[in-house]
Amino acid sequence: MRKLFTSITLAAAVLAGCSENHQKNLQKLEGFIQQDTSMIHNLRVICKEYPARLSGSRENAGAQEYIYNEFNKIGAEASLMEVPVPNWYGGESKVVVKYGREAVEVPSVNLGLAEGTGGKVIEERVVEITSRKELDEKDVKGKIVFFNDPMKSHSDYGRAGWQRRQGPGLAAEKGAKGVVIRSLTQFMDEHPHTGSTTYSPNAPKIPAIAISTIEAEKLSKTIAENRRVKLAISSTAYTRPEQATGNNVIGEIKGSLHPENVIMVTAHLDSWHIAEGAHDDGSGVVILMNILRAFNEAGIQPYNTIRVMPYQDEEVGLQGIHTYAEKKEGSGENHLYHIEIDSGIGNPRGVGLYGDSTKIASLNTFISQYVDLGYDTPFIVRAGETYTRFPTATKFGAIAGWFIPDNSTDYFLYHHASNDNFEVLDQQQLKDCSQAMTQLVYLLDRYHK
Repeated sequence: MRKLFTSITLAAAVLAGCSENHQKNLQKLEGFIQQDTSMIHNLRVICKEYPARLSGSRENAGAQEYIYNEFNKIGAEASLMEVPVPNWYGGESKVVVKYGREAVEVPSVNLGLAEGTGGKVIEERVVEITSRKELDEKDVKGKIVFFNDPMKSHSDYGRAGWQRRQGPGLAAEKGAKGVVIRSLTQFMDEHPHTGSTTYSPNAPKIPAIAISTIEAEKLSKTIAENRRVKLAISSTAYTRPEQATGNNVIGEIKGSLHPENVIMVTAHLDSWHIAEGAHDDGSGVVILMNILRAFNEAGIQPYNTIRVMPYQDEEVGLQGIHTYAEKKEGSGENHLYHIEIDSGIGNPRGVGLYGDSTKIASLNTFISQYVDLGYDTPFIVRAGETYTRFPTATKFGAIAGWFIPDNSTDYFLYHHASNDNFEVLDQQQLKDCSQAMTQLVYLLDRYHK
């Protein structure tokens, strides 16, 4: 953070001709964030009092109310935006490995939106699949598919994720009775990691369950040594027939000069059914809260509207973001930025920006003098591309951004796993990320005077 402070000091020279003392304001924000205890308290409450915050759940509803009340205490304008969300019950899972006279139960967790077995046990031969090509070539009809394509590094999540996201649907199309997958993490641990899956409209919804990487290694070895390995699986997961709802929680400070201009920062409120969701994404939620708190405590009035939104249903379908865009279309607001915080906590590195090359180029020199977080051009990584994940970018033309902490050493120890709890999160890194994001929001706001 010393590099951050040094580079912010450099920024004062750029803005020396302005009547406002930006260096002083940036120091005020830093001083408040580094000394404040409210953010840590907020995270503890969200994790401990409202864990397992699946969209549509009672825990999620409780967290909505808590955050809404906190926005009011901060002095922000608070509102709720109703969102239709999936109504899925995670339930319990059981995976037993059977070979010879041995029967060993291994830790497991249902994949998100997976359908269960209705209380029945499915026992079939297991077929190990290590690639999409192998799935295409092997006969899996009437069997249980074991996807075992290891995630090799922090950056391999996208590639390896096919077996969790599309694997159950693809296996069902070929007649499989069920799916067990190796958890998506590069680490060898005993914690099964969940995450959403999808099904094909042309095949039954078969049970889909994750096991830990350690147990996946053991199962692979057992299959190699004994061709007649069976798996007995059961699951109580199911999707309720009735529609569920949740709320995006919106907090904002209106702009004093351009209230129609919106600088928006988001993080998702929902977490999986097995975790407190500290890294994913309770940390992002409390950073949002602290942006508004820091502006108000420092006595800084934004020129443009600063809007933060803990939103619904990131883990499954981004329904919270899409509902927001639908309801804001035609509102007359001008969304300048939409920056997402959803990568856990680590030393802050930068923000990847997506959008119009000309607009971003005009920010490059300006921003790079303020925040030196490890990149040659710390905020410009996807200039010229549209970030299709956010309709605020595709519909409203906002420059989309993704906050990037340096968390490659440990993030996937906790991602979508039961050990993603309050205790594993580094509180100083949380403050440093909060400082980096809050000061960035300040500088973006001052750039658009």
